[in-house]
Amino acid sequence: MLSTRSFPLLPILAAAALAIFGSIAWLARDPETANGPLIVLLLIAAALPAACAARHVRRTPNRDGALRSLFIAGALIRLAFLFHEPYFSDDAYRYLWDGRVQSTGRSPYGIAPADPQLADVESGVAAERRVRARVNHPELPTIYPPVLEVVFHAVALADRVLAPLGLDPLLIWRLFLLAAEMAVAALVAAALKQSGRDPRFVVLYLWHPLPVVESIWSAHAECVAVLLLISGLWLLASNQGARAGIALGLAAAAKLLPAGLLLHVVRRFGAWPAALAAGVITISAIPFLSTDIQRAAAGLRAYSESWYFNDALFHPLGALFGVDVENAAAAETQILRRALYGMMAALALAGGYWIRDPYRAALWVAGVFVLLTPTLHPWYLLWVLPCALACGSRSWLILTVTVLSSYLTVVQAKAGSGDWSVSGWIKACEFLPPLLWLAWERLGAPFGRGAQPRIP
Repeated sequence: MLSTRSFPLLPILAAAALAIFGSIAWLARDPETANGPLIVLLLIAAALPAACAARHVRRTPNRDGALRSLFIAGALIRLAFLFHEPYFSDDAYRYLWDGRVQSTGRSPYGIAPADPQLADVESGVAAERRVRARVNHPELPTIYPPVLEVVFHAVALADRVLAPLGLDPLLIWRLFLLAAEMAVAALVAAALKQSGRDPRFVVLYLWHPLPVVESIWSAHAECVAVLLLISGLWLLASNQGARAGIALGLAAAAKLLPAGLLLHVVRRFGAWPAALAAGVITISAIPFLSTDIQRAAAGLRAYSESWYFNDALFHPLGALFGVDVENAAAAETQILRRALYGMMAALALAGGYWIRDPYRAALWVAGVFVLLTPTLHPWYLLWVLPCALACGSRSWLILTVTVLSSYLTVVQAKAGSGDWSVSGWIKACEFLPPLLWLAWERLGAPFGRGAQPRIP
């Protein structure tokens, strides 16, 4: 698979990456008996072969051959998790359920999976292929924006066609995500080249544990929205304003975060591409306009008003101002939440407007979200990873690895503790390494005071 004649270290690192991910897949073959803490530690360790490969891959004289090899190894790593039961998150079953609800001609918005009106959704589905009982928070309506719902519907239709073949619906969804993942990686390589960096640094995406565990193993839909975002950023950097507006509009209609870049589009290309983006967002919502807005927003309201996990600043600010942030019913807690959301929107829009480089603007928007959100799941860093690679930000890249430490809390909760509070030492493992690296950079070593680091 990999040429040893020109660069013998690369196949050794690829074998090491495959061995680590293969060990994780073997350990996780039975979720009930899996050694969760060891899996988390191995996931973090899995970043080492990628980091070493990034330091040495430039010595490969055959750039195209090396790129092909990196992609092949990245695909093989992901194939190891195609048939595994999700371990850290079961959100994928909500996606499958939303698609099936739509395949019966109904809207997924405003009605929870547990509602008796939806009892017939899986009436014609074999018992072993049903997902309703596996949907988390079945008492809450869906929170996913329209473009993702269209994707879920398309996958449900494909599932219906392929059902006679005996394919598991989760496998069908994962195969779609695998294709999306490879497309994201290809765009990351293009973005690296566009930013003046070696496209072979895409190894830091292809062999990175975060997209492997989140986009394939846990099968999160974030990958679809990130693909649309990176497409829009590449088009922005290529000065294709109208197409970029359409791509970013689709991205914002898949997840709200890319909306923070609309003022960036306005500043660079004027109102017309931004109007295209707004038009795409509006058109994507048309099939769902018949749904009562209050009912449709119930799930999003519950998420924004009461959920918290692994935050960077929510709890510290609560302690500073004497607010019990875990008491969602308290007025001061809701005030703090709204203040953070307001700051998030204002800073994202301002940074998106003033930062001229599209990849840096997107990293700013994603970074503001990561730091201010009361709920920080590891897969949220999928927004950061491609942009951090394009910008050469090592501190953000470190956080995309260390954030996996928070899964130790998930492991403890799954083991029966029932406690989803992230302990101080886990947060220290997450946030201290990138902060220390950032301080090291700003103090001037080893790049020189004020210098902008490059990868690697």
